Amino acid sequence: MSDSMIVFIRSSKIPSIDELRREVASEGLELESWDEESLQDIEGFWPGTIKGQEAGFEFMLDEIDDEDLEDWGVDKDQLDGRDYMVDLTFRTEMDLAASAICASFFCKTCDGLTFDDDEELTINSSNCSQWASTMLS
Repeated sequence: MSDSMIVFIRSSKIPSIDELRREVASEGLELESWDEESLQDIEGFWPGTIKGQEAGFEFMLDEIDDEDLEDWGVDKDQLDGRDYMVDLTFRTEMDLAASAICASFFCKTCDGLTFDDDEELTINSSNCSQWASTMLS
């Protein structure tokens, strides 16, 4: 069984693959490299490691459409102009940790926004680091 985190971001702030890999590495997530030139070109499982243990996620970056918003139960007004979404799908506890680190990165770097329904919490650039730390503990 899998679950996913959706991070809503501003397309004007999408980072490079190298920037993403470098920043998440500083948080302990080592992601493998890709031959693609931009994050928009990546789709599929992105393997990595955390403290030597396998950790990764299915990655997809795409424009937001109204049908997706309805499926996720998100009102477009909540997004405040965010026009792209990052979908991080995970299966294991280590994949969840990798997804949390990556989601936090997108919140900080791309003025991202995600929702933790379990905690009834909206995660953004101001609280994403604390949220990710909680997810990792």
